[in-house]
Amino acid sequence: TPVLTVTGEVGGKVMLGQNGSTLASGWTSVETSSGVYTVTVTTPLNDGGYGVTLLDKAGNYSTPVTGDTGTFRIDTTVPTVSSIAYGTNDGKLALGETVNLTVTLSEAVNVVTTGGTPTLALANGGTATYAGGTGTNTLTFSYTPLAGQDTPDLATASNALTLNGGAIADLAGNAVVAGGFNNVNPAGTLAVDTVAPVLQQAFANGNLLTLVYGESLDAAHGPTAGMFSVLAGGVSDTVSSVTVNGTQVILTLGTAVTGGQVVTL
Repeated sequence: TPVLTVTGEVGGKVMLGQNGSTLASGWTSVETSSGVYTVTVTTPLNDGGYGVTLLDKAGNYSTPVTGDTGTFRIDTTVPTVSSIAYGTNDGKLALGETVNLTVTLSEAVNVVTTGGTPTLALANGGTATYAGGTGTNTLTFSYTPLAGQDTPDLATASNALTLNGGAIADLAGNAVVAGGFNNVNPAGTLAVDTVAPVLQQAFANGNLLTLVYGESLDAAHGPTAGMFSVLAGGVSDTVSSVTVNGTQVILTLGTAVTGGQVVTL
């Protein structure tokens, strides 16, 4: 219950109001000592800003409080999750790579981490850890996959939010609604693949050395020539270029491989 102590003129009046109008009921004002008044709210107030207006014995009013701030503010509205989105990514997340999950809330919140750092459980068994955004309505949780956390599309789990002794609440202290973090699949697709491609076979044809793997490869993020060291018949052979095509990585060698030569990588 809000209780205000206000200093004014002896024998005057102090009134509680909102947006320039005095409230007709729900409060009391008592001059407890010379020029000191106690204003007590006796019934629940709606959300919004409230303030006091002073009246002296001559009938002069102070400037009424207007707007949505006032001397104090009532806020009982809890913050909720508006959306969860992937941060910058290329649609695929490999072992050791990191992606941020951006949580947009209905209002600004403070995140307290002195007792522990909040986390989000993910549907693939992973965990995204709070990384920043306190004081705003946009929080960031960071996720780096571990081995075995593969999924065709990353989403949050049921009962996703764990505070770990921390807190997420609006500026009035209303705790965030935890259910809004649950079972959210952000727009777009973000696949997690933590298994490295396995080499199945290799064969040489002239100056081309073809490596065949057990799954399709990402041509946009293929290896470079400097990543390979090739020996043909025990002699180093340069790799001038690399092409990725489906399940194959094709190396162009500086010197053609001849029959009977053993090629090692």
